[in-house]
Amino acid sequence: MHEDELCRLATYQLAKEGKNGTMNDKRTRRILGQLAAPAMLSISTGAAGVELEIGKTYQGGTLIEAKTYGLSFTVPEGWSGMLPPGGTFFAMTPDNRTFVFATAELGSVQEAQGVLTQPLPLGNGIMLEPIGGPRREGEGFAIDYSVIGAPEPHGSEARALVGDTGVIAGFIGVAPRGSVEVMRATLDDIAGGVGFEEVDAPE
Repeated sequence: MHEDELCRLATYQLAKEGKNGTMNDKRTRRILGQLAAPAMLSISTGAAGVELEIGKTYQGGTLIEAKTYGLSFTVPEGWSGMLPPGGTFFAMTPDNRTFVFATAELGSVQEAQGVLTQPLPLGNGIMLEPIGGPRREGEGFAIDYSVIGAPEPHGSEARALVGDTGVIAGFIGVAPRGSVEVMRATLDDIAGGVGFEEVDAPE
């Protein structure tokens, strides 16, 4: 993944505030922003992590650690990830067409379910609309979304896992219709490798 290609993906800039919808809600913006601050993140390919560099690409197999929240997950093999300049999410992709966005937030199971049921405006007139309610998926919850306003048919699914530490790990997948099953399988892999560690989390 080239940095300039991902940075041009304004369509999927979850960081942007829309004029309508939940992105104008301060809590929703905070949820999408929790993983953004470089001080909260480190990158590790072994025992020790290094400071995350905004705009730098990290290859599959790299461990991403949000140390402030005691949260960790791994960039899938064959994918790459980065924190775009000005972004408030960590974005991962194998081909610049299928994406998984990672977020973090303090909260309960009930709050995690509530977040999943909110429409998410992605910018450029594109919106994720929940289909039904959250369902149990592995150790967490999942929900499907309709992708409204995309130039081609897309599918979307989000996952939320709540650790015993009171941290919600969120992963939002968006993919062209023909790649939805690959995206779902990748969400399975990411969710299965999420780690939670007890820390003194911020208020």
